[in-house]
Amino acid sequence: MTLTQITEKGIKNGEILNVDINASAAIAGTKIDPSFTSNIIITNTAPTISFSDTTDNPDFRIRRNSNGLAIDDTTNSNATRLLINPDGHVQIPADNQKLQVGASQDLSLFHNGSTGNSNISNITGDLFIQGNNGSGTAVNQIAVKSNAAVELNYQGSKKFETTSTGVTVTGGITGTG
Repeated sequence: MTLTQITEKGIKNGEILNVDINASAAIAGTKIDPSFTSNIIITNTAPTISFSDTTDNPDFRIRRNSNGLAIDDTTNSNATRLLINPDGHVQIPADNQKLQVGASQDLSLFHNGSTGNSNISNITGDLFIQGNNGSGTAVNQIAVKSNAAVELNYQGSKKFETTSTGVTVTGGITGTG
């Protein structure tokens, strides 16, 4: 088959320039210059970029859908692993799958579909939940000490702490009812 759409104006130094490529065209990765510094624009009602290899799994695709941007695992029944919605929300649309943070994935956040519980898990160090002290400074409101105490604070001052023998309360205790 001969090329009929490219003229001499479209070829410079043996390279084809500024050409529209048919949607069914397949371009080998070895044909794309690794120093490529321009934009790739895919125009379609549902554009998709697929990543597949011949030796390792899983394979993935990134696609635009009505819910925003989706990343699917194409080796696992096209299961959607991550959604980024137009309003900025990021979703992991499956129970028991974790959002993991840190070089060793030390911190994880997940929802357990069988128990209905949501979990924050920190496997190294302490876990702190911070709040604003009223002047724009973050202070520890809840401190979960690794294999030890749980502390509740008011404006950054410890008021309640669990201990190996019970609890310690700093300040008064008010009961009602």
